[in-house]
Amino acid sequence: VVSGEARAVVFATGMHTEFGKIAHLTQTTSSGSSPLQLEITRLSRIVVAIAFSLGVAFFFHWASHRTVILGKLYFRYWYHCCAGT
Repeated sequence: VVSGEARAVVFATGMHTEFGKIAHLTQTTSSGSSPLQLEITRLSRIVVAIAFSLGVAFFFHWASHRTVILGKLYFRYWYHCCAGT
């Protein structure tokens, strides 16, 4: 509209308008966690538990086979270096 006349009736201002109600809702939050936040927390704990368990299992597997592997490497070194001559 470039020019003209209009009349309006103002029935609410400030926080009593729809925008004011929305602004009030965005400023007031509940202190509890949302269901999505609770589910993400639960899932994160499960992933951490699985990762930690796998790490411990691989460490003990490595530690139990480490002496065998080092023994084989030492034998190969000794055989090629000393016994093969």
